[in-house]
Amino acid sequence: MIANRYCMTESPRIRIYANRWFAKFAAKEKVSYAALADAVHRAETGLIDADLGSGLI
Repeated sequence: MIANRYCMTESPRIRIYANRWFAKFAAKEKVSYAALADAVHRAETGLIDADLGSGLI
């Protein structure tokens, strides 16, 4: 289920795993791993627009 593609944020180091569907979607939409890592970092620091519960943002 989890693809072997992942990236890490810089500070603190967090591994970000993408399942196969998301990895294909991100590649098709030209979402870079750097942009994904930035989005995760912003979410971890509380800079999110919506919290849908159960960890879904």
